[in-house]
Amino acid sequence: MPTNSKEEKVEKLIFRHCELVEAIIKKFEKMFKHYIKDDKKFKDEAYEIHQLEHQADIIRREIQKNLYMGAYLSIYREDYVVLAELIDNIADKVESTADYIVWTRPDIPVSLFELFNQLIEMTKDCYKPFEKALKHFIAREYEDVLEYVNKIHKLESDIDRLEWRMINSLFKSQELDLAHKLLVKQLINNIADISDKVEDAIDRIEIMMVKRKI
Repeated sequence: MPTNSKEEKVEKLIFRHCELVEAIIKKFEKMFKHYIKDDKKFKDEAYEIHQLEHQADIIRREIQKNLYMGAYLSIYREDYVVLAELIDNIADKVESTADYIVWTRPDIPVSLFELFNQLIEMTKDCYKPFEKALKHFIAREYEDVLEYVNKIHKLESDIDRLEWRMINSLFKSQELDLAHKLLVKQLINNIADISDKVEDAIDRIEIMMVKRKI
């Protein structure tokens, strides 16, 4: 565990950052459910996502500030700067996906409602082990980190397969014209990309772990 007060502060900020990202993902799930029910509350929730993402940005900048002030050995500081940016990229992707819905209002076929809900649920499930992996990494419990790394890679692969299945089903459907299908396809891609951002962040933790085991 860290003995340096600056390191402790950075680690607390990173955990807070992660909590905000989790809240953003959960808020997006709620927003989407209201959207497919044609409930106008989805716009309020999109705004709340913006507010949460703004808080996450503030935390990211605070992490960077503390790193610049001397937390960690210099050889490790860049890793933490990059990690904070990668965690923030997850929040950014959720926010941009929420914006996409607000701006384009894609006409989602009823036949895909359940698959969309499944895609978002799997995205939440992909993020949960990232938080656990991070806690084990901070505690230097590296063998436990690997368990969650493998879970994330498997879930991300499962999401890729579901993404392909949804797009295949979409273009075989007769419910929409091509232009509307393309809008829905982009939404599917955007949601699936969230797990890609989670995978990018866990890849950075793997790199950081390797450096510390040398």
